[in-house]
Amino acid sequence: MNPHEIKKQTQTILGDGLVGVVGCGRSSAEGLPGMYDLAEHLISSVPYHVPTEAKKPWADIEYTML
Repeated sequence: MNPHEIKKQTQTILGDGLVGVVGCGRSSAEGLPGMYDLAEHLISSVPYHVPTEAKKPWADIEYTML
């Protein structure tokens, strides 16, 4: 799956209330959770909301996060 397809699938899976996080460097310096913490949270919570037909694409997305 190429990066464009991964992004498109991510938008499909997380379409309702999708939030982009940009520029976390300053936040990390202030003690806020960083991208690794976000990835861990997504990996632990999103699979419960992924429809069966999207399990494989979501697994591909998970692999790229960590």
